[in-house]
Amino acid sequence: MESIKILIADDHVMIANALSSMLNNSAICEVVSVAHSVDDLLEQAKTQKVDVFIVDLGFKGTVGDVGIIDVLRKVKPEAKIIICSMRSNLHTIKACYKLGALAFVNKDSNPDDLIKAVEMAGKGERYFIPSVLAQVGEAWMDDPLEGLSEREKKVFMLFVEGASMEEVIEEIGISKQSINNLINERIKPVVGTSRSGFKEAARKMGLIEYID
Repeated sequence: MESIKILIADDHVMIANALSSMLNNSAICEVVSVAHSVDDLLEQAKTQKVDVFIVDLGFKGTVGDVGIIDVLRKVKPEAKIIICSMRSNLHTIKACYKLGALAFVNKDSNPDDLIKAVEMAGKGERYFIPSVLAQVGEAWMDDPLEGLSEREKKVFMLFVEGASMEEVIEEIGISKQSINNLINERIKPVVGTSRSGFKEAARKMGLIEYID
């Protein structure tokens, strides 16, 4: 079997190196490149022959926890992406899959889980490691933001994750007035609070794990 060529993107050098060493010890994996920033990732995505991208979340230069997926797909629409992150809240996991990631692997998972995820992603198939499958399980279809459109959910979560109004305007591509209208007319009735209370509301709904 030809090895699966992998690019690892993680801004923590020691973690990236440890993942690289572990994967290179597998018979099916070959780490061809490691990126430590968004710019580095995008440049290498354009120039390297990569079968599977293993990417952390929360990179500087992206908006929101899962923004890196959109950023990478704009450069490489066909990218086969595995998210490898310490984040473990259900909303983030579901958002990664909905944005097209083929697997979500916690950084404290068994190494065999990541290797299996790579094997399945190499085939273009979505995969749930056991711990993630147990978490999403029956809750996969449960949505505490039911009633909001995908754009409205994105506006809500961007503010929850700490984005400024200017960053939300740039990410969503609509005016400040339109965003305020969405907040007051659509989002507030669903989450039960104004923008200042979005983070606390998200915590109560189980969408985030803690408040800074």
